[in-house]
Amino acid sequence: MLTVSRYLRAFVIGSSYAVFISFFIGAGFLAQKKNYDYHTYTLVAPLYLGLMNMFGLYLSEQFGWSMNQRFLLTGLMSGIIIATFATVTKAYNFTQQEWMRYYLVLITQHVLSFAIIIRLLTVYTEC
Repeated sequence: MLTVSRYLRAFVIGSSYAVFISFFIGAGFLAQKKNYDYHTYTLVAPLYLGLMNMFGLYLSEQFGWSMNQRFLLTGLMSGIIIATFATVTKAYNFTQQEWMRYYLVLITQHVLSFAIIIRLLTVYTEC
């Protein structure tokens, strides 16, 4: 498959409804604690996930990662990036304990989204 089409496919898969719906539901549960606009979030989140999937594909090609390594490491990176961004921007009004729980749930959600959902969509859409 041509490289451009592989990256486009990675973006489309990463930004698909099957991937981002769990993030939207999760953000909905935190509505009373959030310090950001939900409508902006619904536009940015799918773009971010699509770009992270493209970035993971790029890194896997550069470093020779297996498919399992690609999705596990991309999920970890993605979760850590969002956790850092949320902390720096004070995205939520959390206590210290709530922040710890948020980090655990968020990183787990990213790892599972990449390692299961995005991986399955990638496998089933390969030519």
